[in-house]
Amino acid sequence: MNTATRTPLITSLLDNDLYKFTMMQGAWRQYHDLVVEYNFTNRGATPFPNDFAQALREQVRFMEELSLTEEEYQWLKTNEHTKFFRPEFVEFLRTFRLRARDVRVRTRRGALEIRIRGPWFRTILWEVPLLALISELYFRLTGQEVNEEYFQTSLKKKTVKLTSASAKFAEFGTRRRFSQEIQERVVAYLKDNARDSLLGTSNVYLAMKYNLRPIGTQAHEWFMAHQGMFGSNLANQCGLESWLDEFNGGLAIALPDTFTSDVFFRDIEFDLAKQLKGLRQDSGNPYTFTEKAPTWYARLGIDTRTRTLFYSDAIDSAEKALNLLATYKELFSIGFGIGTWLTNDVGVKPLNIVIKLYRCFVNGRWVEVAKLSDNPGKHNGTNRSVRRTKRELGLS
Repeated sequence: MNTATRTPLITSLLDNDLYKFTMMQGAWRQYHDLVVEYNFTNRGATPFPNDFAQALREQVRFMEELSLTEEEYQWLKTNEHTKFFRPEFVEFLRTFRLRARDVRVRTRRGALEIRIRGPWFRTILWEVPLLALISELYFRLTGQEVNEEYFQTSLKKKTVKLTSASAKFAEFGTRRRFSQEIQERVVAYLKDNARDSLLGTSNVYLAMKYNLRPIGTQAHEWFMAHQGMFGSNLANQCGLESWLDEFNGGLAIALPDTFTSDVFFRDIEFDLAKQLKGLRQDSGNPYTFTEKAPTWYARLGIDTRTRTLFYSDAIDSAEKALNLLATYKELFSIGFGIGTWLTNDVGVKPLNIVIKLYRCFVNGRWVEVAKLSDNPGKHNGTNRSVRRTKRELGLS
């Protein structure tokens, strides 16, 4: 095994995306007894080195040692940008430890398999750091290196283009970063050079270190878990109700495409919509989505100019972002969440990998859940659970 992988690659519990901690609070307070299972999907069918599973298991064991430092605890407790966390949750997080036994890593017929199982509130933090570890380990073990000249030149060019157009954006690149070092260099550069355009970063540790706003609300798994508990037809409504209650109406940017945005626009009515500050578009054609959203708002009597639209799906060029901004800036307040294009644009091919909620243990049995993306190629779940979800929602 490469000796460079025998030291911890992740050294802070907060080296994770904000929405994992916000969802963790909701899971801990509202669904303490819910047991779940996640699985790993290698969308790009990338072959991993023979010793990869062993290296990843060692990194998982290192993560058992992580806990909040006193500085991190005080920052979560007192920072103006983390006031949405309840004091009792911050106290709980102070003593929290990840458990390596909740994660199973193996190779089977040459393919990497990962299963995470345990109480939802205890296992929810694994997804993002595991994906970051898989990405960084892969590039280390295959000997791929940063093209330094390309990385620096590209980062400068894209920053100039975005800031010149006054585009508002956040760094969202933890999950598929080339390395922790590269992500930190990106964040440090953006803080110095993006100025008023930079909204913050999804990475909580880097937000603390660089005095930036941590950005994030919820992920698809929030609504998928509610599907497991309450059924497909109530998942969006119950998920939003519990979310808005958890944060007293705060963090009110909703993710509408867990079961397709068409279902969201069909089922979410005024009482919930009026509490939302905006939407995050995360799959499918952004123009198609943005033409549908005003129709929904108009039906409910809500002025889109009072709402935010945040694009976070495959923002991989300045031109893509700036075209969306120019087209819709009079209709919505526009923002962007930019991930891999910032933290793994270094001259290598990024991995296409995800970890998604697979099933929930409800009323004594396992219930499989599914994600029905606005991009059918990004549906997630077994064929059985996808077909069942479509049928229950009237999509089949």
